Amino acid sequence: MKTLFRLAFVALLAIAGALGDPATIGTTLARAQMTPTGSPGTIDPLPLLQEYLRIDTSNPPGNEMRTARFLEALLAKDGITSEIIEIAPGRADLVARIPGDGTKKALLLFSHMDVVQADRSRWSADPFAATIKDGYLYARGSLDMKTTVPNPSALPAGANAATPHGKVDGVLRVVAPDDADNIAAAGGILSSAHDMARWVTALLQAGPSAATAGGITPRLVQELWTGHTLMPIAEPAPSLAALKPRFLSYGLGFNLTDYRGRKLVTHTGGLSGMVSRVALVPEEGLAVVVLTNQESGGGRDAIAYRLLDAFLGAPPTDWIPAFAEAERRGEEQARSVEAGHKAARTTTSKPSLPLAGYAGRYRDAWYGEVAIAMEGGHLVLRFSRSASLTGDLDHWHYDTFLARWRDRTVPDAFVTFSLRPDGTIDAIKMEAFSPAADFSYDYQDLRLEPVREK
Repeated sequence: MKTLFRLAFVALLAIAGALGDPATIGTTLARAQMTPTGSPGTIDPLPLLQEYLRIDTSNPPGNEMRTARFLEALLAKDGITSEIIEIAPGRADLVARIPGDGTKKALLLFSHMDVVQADRSRWSADPFAATIKDGYLYARGSLDMKTTVPNPSALPAGANAATPHGKVDGVLRVVAPDDADNIAAAGGILSSAHDMARWVTALLQAGPSAATAGGITPRLVQELWTGHTLMPIAEPAPSLAALKPRFLSYGLGFNLTDYRGRKLVTHTGGLSGMVSRVALVPEEGLAVVVLTNQESGGGRDAIAYRLLDAFLGAPPTDWIPAFAEAERRGEEQARSVEAGHKAARTTTSKPSLPLAGYAGRYRDAWYGEVAIAMEGGHLVLRFSRSASLTGDLDHWHYDTFLARWRDRTVPDAFVTFSLRPDGTIDAIKMEAFSPAADFSYDYQDLRLEPVREK
């Protein structure tokens, strides 16, 4: 039976496409029957694929001209006119068009011709020989996720990468990309619609042919998409009441819930200035991926649910005002909590110790060390493993200070010292100043204790 996978992607615009069964290379190589445009009969795609993969277009420098000439000749055999555009010496784009009759929408097929350089010492076969061994085709570019990297530092110079945007003290502006070396890839990657298509397709099409070493097997996907932790169902904002699920649990890296009578497998992503969502409806063979370069969870989800509704045949809902209203309510509640902090502040109080008495090294068993030092007449807090967590401590009241981080994309936090009966510091506890702070800033889980000199 042929399975249809439906993929919807949003980066700057939405794209929808259909993919048939992937070609399977087992112990014997199947030869697909293809009918070229304008010529009856069949061709064997395997030798063509091997010839194509043997062209070394390693980037840098690229050298796509050889590939462009190869494709130009292949298209010409079937009467398809193409144009080669040389964008730099040896580097080229190829554009070809098959005219339609205007009765249907146009279909764009878009692909790159260059490949990432191959370290031959790490290959068991020549990466540009397109060797077939034990039923597998070995070649650079035969399978890849070329536009996915674990960290901004891994992006090549001049990469066509989105610029993150976030609110800094309430004003939307360009922000620096996260340096996520200490959490990626478990905590995050930078990817593209092209590569995310490969990821969700691999999940949706997991079948017996994937049971080879390294493949995504049905058993593995079942484990990922089985609930391991029950999650409480919160009451949504009134404008989002239709999104309240009947069940909610956490699998392995995925939230498992329901939407319009179907099981919904989903997870979000967030780095500074960027948020994303992946949503899969396995029984429909449907995947929606939304990638954005702004910290608007409401905007991201409005797009995702609009696409889900369209593919599931649901009545159209204008999710933008619904999420905007929920966001407005959340901001209003956050302002109320912040106003409560300010109203409860005792401005006439003084710290129990001279400021220098709070300086020193502190350690949390989970995080590690932080340092507090006197600089320019005030206290400065520095986290040893997080450069962005450097903040000036302003006295709030009593033995509580407010950390105002110098990186203004990081939410401010209360820093409260508790004292022993003899007046020495016992521990530091922290909490976010505003409930609007992202959940990943889990200040409240820290217990920083003075590092005692041995």
